[in-house]
Amino acid sequence: MKMKEGYFTYDNKKLFYRDMGAGPAVLLLHGFPFDGRIWLPFAKVLTGRLRLIIPDLPGFGKSEHPEKQLDMHLMGEALAALAEQLNLGRCAIIGHSMGGYIALAMASQNMLANLKGMVLFHSQAASDDEAARTKRDDSIRLINNDMPRFVNGFVPGLYGKTKPESAGEHLAIALSQNPDTVASAMAGLRDRQSHVQWLTEASIPLLFILGKEDSRMPAANILAQAALTPHAEVLLLSNVGHMGFAEAPDIIAPVIRDFCQRCLIH
Repeated sequence: MKMKEGYFTYDNKKLFYRDMGAGPAVLLLHGFPFDGRIWLPFAKVLTGRLRLIIPDLPGFGKSEHPEKQLDMHLMGEALAALAEQLNLGRCAIIGHSMGGYIALAMASQNMLANLKGMVLFHSQAASDDEAARTKRDDSIRLINNDMPRFVNGFVPGLYGKTKPESAGEHLAIALSQNPDTVASAMAGLRDRQSHVQWLTEASIPLLFILGKEDSRMPAANILAQAALTPHAEVLLLSNVGHMGFAEAPDIIAPVIRDFCQRCLIH
């Protein structure tokens, strides 16, 4: 499968993206603290009658850092401008972790008029409570002082009991990020708004993908959110932590492909 690469300028900063496959468009938004490379092995399994757009979120990977602090809304606006530039039309969003927070910000503000479906991939709609915000403040201090120490402590905890072969590559991708971007994004995660109310009113189908061994996104909390949503589908997986696209790609890819095609093809 051929992949095109390009840059899009938004607010005088370059945003890098990959474009692969043909068919209805799907935006794949990576999680924290990675970049679009994290998706590539999974994208090769997923593609087939879908066009996959895989950006590096602002400040991550090859994308330039905005002048402002990163937040979910700001990153969503940049991605909406990219979608308009690429003339995507009807589309779906797959958001992993932080990428899901961005997808929710985009949907709640109707940034994509033709958004027809969303996959919340180890993600959820609630904002941080005070304990979580304090923990993020501690993480910001560590990132600013010793980013490798933060990453080496953070990334290994993202998996279930069995780490995928790609775990080392994931760690390398995280270690390659700009510390200023990682700290800024952590502040954005801390300050993000709740979108639980939007879930109750969502007019598009949502697919929640959960791992039973995900210590970052407890399945029980997300199942309660799925129950609020007018049209929710749930894939709950054993032996999977927070990185299902690497831990169980052969199970997850057909489910996502079917969901996206049902959302996007009449």
